Amino acid sequence: ITLSNEGGSSHDTPSNAPVITLSNEGESEINEIKLAECEDPKCVGFWACYGIDQSKVGCGSCIGDMACSGYTGDSIGEKSCTVADSCPDATATIGKNSCNAHHACTEATGYIGSKQCNSKYECAVEHFPSE
Repeated sequence: ITLSNEGGSSHDTPSNAPVITLSNEGESEINEIKLAECEDPKCVGFWACYGIDQSKVGCGSCIGDMACSGYTGDSIGEKSCTVADSCPDATATIGKNSCNAHHACTEATGYIGSKQCNSKYECAVEHFPSE
């Protein structure tokens, strides 16, 4: 197995993403797998993404303390849940640029489209005091 940054790609991954080359001795076929990288980090903050499958999290998402902790839905789109305490314990599929406010989408279920639920407590299942 080799790891390199050589060559470009016509795929959706950046041209500088590492490439893993797999080959068996004596085999003529070589398989290359380009690893996707995020320009924007994901799962940043104290307990951000705690206990979840981070492969479900889009680039630039789940930023802030406790963001996305306990998430069990299908996926979180890019640049979503970017504030502390956003999207904890949610089971909803969350689109891009959504749930970007304090406690937005807490325990949310179902489907949340792109650019939705970007106000404090919006789309949260729990009832929070109005401020």
